[in-house]
Amino acid sequence: MSHPFTCKSKFETLHHEAEQLRNKRLKLQQSADKAKRKGEEIYESVDKWLIEAGKAIEEADEFIQGEEQAKKRCFVGLCPDLKTRYLLSKKAEKKALAIDKLVNEGDHDPISFRPRILQIVASSVYHREALNSRVLFLKQVMDALRDPNLNKIGVYGMGGVGKTTLAKEVHRQAIEEKLFDEVVMVAVNQTPELRRIQSEVADVLGLTFDVEEYLEELIDYMRVGIPIGDDCKGCKILLTSRDKHVLSQMGTQVVFHLDVLQDEEAWSLFEMTLADAKDSELPPIATEVAKKCAGLPLLLLTVATDLRNRESYAWNDKLKQLSVFDNEEIYAKVHSVLESSYNDLPGNEVKSFFLLCGLLGLSNIPIRSFAQSSLFNRMVSFPNLEDLRLDSVTCEKIWHDQLSATYSNLKSLTVTRCDNLKYLFTTSIVKSLLHLKKLHIGVCRSMKEIILTEESIEEEDERVNKIFFPKLDVLGLRHLPNLIRFCSGYQIEYQSLRDLDLVGCGALMCLVPSVPHADMMAKKVYTETNHNTEIQSLFNEM
Repeated sequence: MSHPFTCKSKFETLHHEAEQLRNKRLKLQQSADKAKRKGEEIYESVDKWLIEAGKAIEEADEFIQGEEQAKKRCFVGLCPDLKTRYLLSKKAEKKALAIDKLVNEGDHDPISFRPRILQIVASSVYHREALNSRVLFLKQVMDALRDPNLNKIGVYGMGGVGKTTLAKEVHRQAIEEKLFDEVVMVAVNQTPELRRIQSEVADVLGLTFDVEEYLEELIDYMRVGIPIGDDCKGCKILLTSRDKHVLSQMGTQVVFHLDVLQDEEAWSLFEMTLADAKDSELPPIATEVAKKCAGLPLLLLTVATDLRNRESYAWNDKLKQLSVFDNEEIYAKVHSVLESSYNDLPGNEVKSFFLLCGLLGLSNIPIRSFAQSSLFNRMVSFPNLEDLRLDSVTCEKIWHDQLSATYSNLKSLTVTRCDNLKYLFTTSIVKSLLHLKKLHIGVCRSMKEIILTEESIEEEDERVNKIFFPKLDVLGLRHLPNLIRFCSGYQIEYQSLRDLDLVGCGALMCLVPSVPHADMMAKKVYTETNHNTEIQSLFNEM
């Protein structure tokens, strides 16, 4: 019978337990939100706990609020009797126990997981194009994949003949027909990058590779992450190449040759590409233009797309262009047509975007082959770009020197996992980034300084030897183990800096001048202990 007389303490206990649960739920919700922003998925048990905790907190608040109202009524002589207090006390105790149980169950670690990446499945083009030869060829390849005695199949043919389109069609059908538990498609260039191939395979399979390896000449399937052999008969690989000899070296058991289209199908593809043009009447030279494409699907599609809704002079120009090369010089013809298509793109920004897509797209063109290893060169500029995020880019520098004006409107820059970068800016480039507000750099293992000092420094003008960040208010440097300094030879002024985040920069010796801007004295700074230097030394004279 103690419940009527301990009602107050029961409600106090309930209030305390509810506050504990509220705090725990808030921290877990914040962690879950952070994980979601990283693209991770939350475990079902965590979501369930958050919902149950939220409901328990809401019920406890309502119950406690009801007790507060009852206390107010006591002042006018309406206090609850012993029986009512007994029931309230029992309910409070029961709810407190339920909440205590939720608190004890609220330790979730981990709370999230990285979801397996779903590859983009291309829509079918074979049946839409009604190319019987390609449909029959596809059937041969699919039959080979179904053959239990085959696990390495090859397709070869000249560039532009449709090998990639075929591979995408095989990829789509294998997934739709559920021929295998997992289907992965990866592009491999002439200089295979094992780490990238491993990563793409692992992402789809939901795996991680912790040990880095390197290729010598040919791809070793097992090292890449593809189980092939007598013990892995359920695993198969389809290889495409321009060179039949390469497929032989890779140990393919059956090889198919993908040839150009015959005249009838070539014209069918050309005509179909032009079918939705405003003017359905094709000029008399259309068939001649199509023949000059030599049955190569890439040429047929590119030329037909270029000539859609164009005047007769454009058709004549294209015919002359294609006639410069005979069929034996087909690669030169392809290059000429693609170059012409690029030149017809409207405006420099569209061309720059096209080039950037080419650098970072499925073609996997080695970035270091462009403009002495810079990602953005004289051919790529975005004068209106405000937000730039780079992740796992393999180039050795981001900008070509002296190109700062083409990015002068940049406001936010995030660079992560770019292990070949030794610096981010040169002094000439950074001086034009006057609108930069946020700069985050993380997990760049080779980076030694943020700004590379160029050889010529004008000592006679003090302002020339200063770098100003007039609008930078957030600076984050995380897990840069070889970063020594921000810049040498220049004084740096962060006139608007409000949030400085330094984590895992053990070699960092110097960051800002000894006399910071006056407004920085009261601004938020978060750092993690650096092993090689006292934190005070980060703010020394440059």
